[in-house]
Amino acid sequence: MVELPARYSRKGRCQLLAAPQLEKGREHRDRSEDYVCTGNLEADFIEICTRLELMEMPIVTLRHQGISASGQFDEMESLTASDVSSAPPTKDQISFFRPSVQIELENDDPKLVKAVYIRGWMIDQRYIFIFHKCLPALSNLHTINLWNVGLTEATFTAFLAVLHQCYTLKTVVLDGNPIAGHPYHLLLSEDSSFQHITLRNNKIDDAGTKLIAEALSTIKKSNKTVISLNLSFNHITDIGAGYIANALRLNRTLLWLSLAYNQIGDGGATKLAEVLAPFALNHKEVVERRVLLLEAQGRRKSPPSARRPDSKSDRSTSQMGSVTNIEKSKTGRTTSKKRNVPEHLAAAERPLKRCRCFHFATPTSPLAHSVIPGTAV
Repeated sequence: MVELPARYSRKGRCQLLAAPQLEKGREHRDRSEDYVCTGNLEADFIEICTRLELMEMPIVTLRHQGISASGQFDEMESLTASDVSSAPPTKDQISFFRPSVQIELENDDPKLVKAVYIRGWMIDQRYIFIFHKCLPALSNLHTINLWNVGLTEATFTAFLAVLHQCYTLKTVVLDGNPIAGHPYHLLLSEDSSFQHITLRNNKIDDAGTKLIAEALSTIKKSNKTVISLNLSFNHITDIGAGYIANALRLNRTLLWLSLAYNQIGDGGATKLAEVLAPFALNHKEVVERRVLLLEAQGRRKSPPSARRPDSKSDRSTSQMGSVTNIEKSKTGRTTSKKRNVPEHLAAAERPLKRCRCFHFATPTSPLAHSVIPGTAV
């Protein structure tokens, strides 16, 4: 058998063919980098896709009226008289099943996109680049809903960087996107401003739940932005429920939590129910609270005055001031002590002003199909 030189072999030929394609890809990317988005998502999306020469371009369309507020397609609501007839499907009905970017507008203004929905088609690095250009230009965007888009660790990390550039974004829905390693806790980082996060049907186990619980609250820090968190339809057991319960001891921002349809039994449900009633801080929390109090008092102390009183009038004035300061410290001792308690460690001293609602019922527990409102301290 005679071996061909590298330039004539199949591998060498592929390399020779790939080089012009790579150069062409870089040229298209440079052209799209130069494009300045206008805030009109439909026009910007089509223009960047055209510059990248994408063969299959998703369409940008208004959100279908048959989709409910929860993001699920209502089949009965979307049926019309033409749908139930025996006539062949129209062009609009066929285009509904094409890959699309569904949007909701405010006041029917194409430059006021308030929500983006992508459902059922894979988002790869090409579309991550497109969204990196388009989404930050939307000044009114508050909701992004990605359902079953095949996110991986790489695309999730890249897309998270895009989300952090959308400063008006408040709601992130990533249902049906199971990712190895469960990096969902990055959505609850200290620099994020997301208020509503939904992670249903992502195969999150106890290890992933532990990461989310640590992002919600620890002794050192506590998330102060997330108001609602949906973790239903995952693989969370009593162990994961215990992690969440420990996080809720010090988190005073989360108001709504759903752990429905997991694998939580009576033990996990009991742990979660305990955080709805008044409870005392444990030893570690008490120690950390005292340390933070001492640090706060040290920062409040002002340096001693460098000038000494020279005359009797100055001395008498300083004495009167010291007496006044002593009286103030005596009268305000109790109030200052309560005021200096760190926010996330004050749980044992005052109740929440708003109620929490936890839905942690599962079919494996007698508490199934119950919604438990209440106050926690």
